[in-house]
Amino acid sequence: MKINFDDLTLGVELEGAFSSDLVNLVDERGLGRFRGDGSVELDRLVRRMHKPFASHAEFNTHVVNWEMLQQILELFKAPDYYTDESCGLHLHVGCKKLTPEKMSFLIADLHFLKGIKTMAVNRFGQAQVDRLNRKLSADRYYGDYRDVEDLDYGIETGSKYQFVRFHPNYHTLEFRFLYPYCDLPARNIDNIKLLLSALCERLNSKQVWEYPVEIVQEIKRGYCKKINIDVPILRVGDTEHEFNLVI
Repeated sequence: MKINFDDLTLGVELEGAFSSDLVNLVDERGLGRFRGDGSVELDRLVRRMHKPFASHAEFNTHVVNWEMLQQILELFKAPDYYTDESCGLHLHVGCKKLTPEKMSFLIADLHFLKGIKTMAVNRFGQAQVDRLNRKLSADRYYGDYRDVEDLDYGIETGSKYQFVRFHPNYHTLEFRFLYPYCDLPARNIDNIKLLLSALCERLNSKQVWEYPVEIVQEIKRGYCKKINIDVPILRVGDTEHEFNLVI
């Protein structure tokens, strides 16, 4: 069973400051919804916007395919959209050919996640590197992304502040580490394309389906439940995984 981009269901959470014109355009086209977000330094961001702005700090797309996601992301750019270090881009990914349980296997595949981090540092731009290196103590809304091995603790406690998590309500993989470039929307598209290419490569690998482990998942209001799924904990020491991307 080969998995490619056409098999993926996608959604994005974009944080930042939005002009009223952009909000009206997106609302007219029915592309998603805007909402507030306490982690965004909105007062600081709107000072850069020389046009009427909205009070929202986050935009959520509907569930879309890859072609539609690209069209949406192209709309979010200066001078109608501004970001800084307080903002993030969360990518949600599902797959039509896999059950949510099987998609969740990736959150404990350290081999895959170390490769993702290496790729992000080398190819996603300096603002992305700065976001990955930010310490938890500096901003409580971000996970400590310096060491992917910290996932062990995040999985055990059910914390949402992880490099990537399995969303308990949407049943998607949620990649939480991406930086949203407001001056280069094409970079957002390119970065997501690289990430999805690596994801498809890994999902097509038999290594993903091998070993059982118990994982704690966060659910509403901080309560936790335990689910038993087959997850490979691939401890590969300091070896970094290189993806053979075909783009």
